[in-house]
Amino acid sequence: MVDNLDGQLEKYADAFDFYIEQGALPESCEGDVLGDYLKKVLDEPGNQHLCRNDPAWREVFKNSVLEFFGHLLPLFHAIDRQEQEEQRYADAFFHAPIDKKRKMWHGVMGHISQTYPPNQVNMKGYLYLFQQTDKDKEDVFQALEQDWRKAARERAGQLKRKELEKRQRKFETWATEAGRQDYEIVSETASVLYKYPALQEILHLMGREKEENKEEQDETIKKYIPLLLSHHSSSEEINGVRNGDDLSLVLPAEIALLAEKDTEWLFYRKYVSKQLQLFSNRPPVQKREKTEVQRRQRPRLVEGPIIVCVDTSASMHGKPEKVAKSLLIQLLQVAKRKKRKCFLITYAVHSKTLELSAPCRWREVKEFLMKRFTGGTDGEMMFGDVLKTLGTETYSMADVLVISDFYFPEPCPDTAKKIKAEQGKGTRFYGLRVFNTSKNYDKWFDRIWQLR
Repeated sequence: MVDNLDGQLEKYADAFDFYIEQGALPESCEGDVLGDYLKKVLDEPGNQHLCRNDPAWREVFKNSVLEFFGHLLPLFHAIDRQEQEEQRYADAFFHAPIDKKRKMWHGVMGHISQTYPPNQVNMKGYLYLFQQTDKDKEDVFQALEQDWRKAARERAGQLKRKELEKRQRKFETWATEAGRQDYEIVSETASVLYKYPALQEILHLMGREKEENKEEQDETIKKYIPLLLSHHSSSEEINGVRNGDDLSLVLPAEIALLAEKDTEWLFYRKYVSKQLQLFSNRPPVQKREKTEVQRRQRPRLVEGPIIVCVDTSASMHGKPEKVAKSLLIQLLQVAKRKKRKCFLITYAVHSKTLELSAPCRWREVKEFLMKRFTGGTDGEMMFGDVLKTLGTETYSMADVLVISDFYFPEPCPDTAKKIKAEQGKGTRFYGLRVFNTSKNYDKWFDRIWQLR
């Protein structure tokens, strides 16, 4: 249910972006109740202008719409289930043999008459047609089936529109008020980004918007390959024919002399006189291998997942906290724009995890942004959560960013070994050290940025 909800919200998130860019909804949303509503709100000139000219407002507005849809979709799922049951009832009737149809007929007639108005399914008209002897009953059944199934679909659409209309006004009032607050939160955190060039560099690297250093992308492979292949045990190369008595080099034509009694004597005579024809070889090669150097790209995903670890201990209060929140918001927008999975790990005395890549997670993100950082630091617990997440199929070989002042001990040997193992697979560990000049973690990260 949750996975299906996230998938549907993702569809409307994509439709929102498509409309802003193209001025129309994709075909997948045409004739859809929520798609029609999305078009209606985006057709409003004021919404269009703000969404196209203010990225912060666009993100806030989109999050509000998706949150509203997130409340409606479970209700729509219940309506869809009702329609599916109705379609199954129709299947059971129209696919049944004639004897069973007769037994079901009165129940079906009563159900349709009570559920659908005559302008959708005119049961009196169908009863009249069934009584006419000149009418083909199969044609009448087909017409009834088409009307019934169409009426079931239309009824589901009507119920969805009623649910939307009941909640629409309340949502639009709430969205106007909450939208301003959310906009202020996003705008305030975004402004921090431009004060520190290092943050923008991190965004580019984590977003893979520019190529990393070739030395970081490639690895050197040394291969030992044979210079040539040979047909005998000494691996010496054949180079013509000579005479001699070395049976290991004798030509097949000479060996064939042994097959007949009339020619066997000739073979022994040649052997004794060292006149057998032999393969002639070059002198043995002293070095039978050469080194071939290749460069191949490390196993990096073009647009892989992102894991962001934010130190929420008391020592991060103040400027470090603002920097961490600002960078997280920007990374989340990069992940959404590029359809990349994004996982948040917050850690202090205890660690908490949150999957951010699903479309309707703004409420949880907002709670994090409004929360004050307090408590101590347990880096070992944080790395444990990182390694556990990297062990999943979804987040294998992710880009990991740790935002912290790094006032905690270095990882224990077992944890350090696991970090190196993940780096060997292609994972990148990056760090943003905020307002602390300690170098204690440099050797465990592929790169660390320093804010002073």
